[in-house]
Amino acid sequence: MKEIITDYIFSGKTKEIYALVSVCRNPENQFEYSGEIIDNNFPPELLRLIKEYHHAIDEMLFSIVENIEDKIYYYELKLKERNTPTHCLYIDNLKISFFTHYPTAKGYLCNRPKKLITDLKIHKKTPTMIMAGSI
Repeated sequence: MKEIITDYIFSGKTKEIYALVSVCRNPENQFEYSGEIIDNNFPPELLRLIKEYHHAIDEMLFSIVENIEDKIYYYELKLKERNTPTHCLYIDNLKISFFTHYPTAKGYLCNRPKKLITDLKIHKKTPTMIMAGSI
């Protein structure tokens, strides 16, 4: 039986609660959660950025993904009661999903890498190596 978690999506930056959510952990991935938004107070600008982020990924516009992601991470979104960061937030009407660790090609990182493109220029590694968290 799946454990249902009820918590708030909270901005560490603005100190505001953006949503009350009811989610379950994916039994096949301990860092992935999905469920429903019970009370939605996300700022329209943040919702637009989240939608733009997923559109860029779907269309493989990777050159703009980091810039959009930087704008989303400005909000420092996390589960308030669990004090756990959220990554790759996806919202569709009142459905929500996210990761509690940052997904990469080789697994999950506790935190998002600071600058993927900057690291690429400094270390002269391929984008695949950078995305895999090899630095």
